[in-house]
Amino acid sequence: MALIFAVGTILEPVPCVIVLAPTLVRVCTAAGFHEVQAALVLTVGFIMGSVTPPVGVCYFTAAAIAGEKIDRVARALLPFLLVEVFVMIVMLLFPPLTLTLPRLFGFIRG
Repeated sequence: MALIFAVGTILEPVPCVIVLAPTLVRVCTAAGFHEVQAALVLTVGFIMGSVTPPVGVCYFTAAAIAGEKIDRVARALLPFLLVEVFVMIVMLLFPPLTLTLPRLFGFIRG
């Protein structure tokens, strides 16, 4: 999770998904995670990284749109980042939360 978050802070989410996701999903699957869960965790982790400094494109865009200083936006962003980290941990610890809807709609068998 830390690696996903760190890579997400340096690169934008789309290149991360294109370049790293195929390899990391296979690694996660070998570690015992379901492919869908691994893909969701990777995607959420990369998007979390896009909000955080130093490269956080969404972070700088939000500061520019709001017309606020970057440090003020960073302080306001901290509670949301803590909630996102909590959600990521819950996604990792409780796979049925991320796999229930795909199973319900028939995308996952079993």
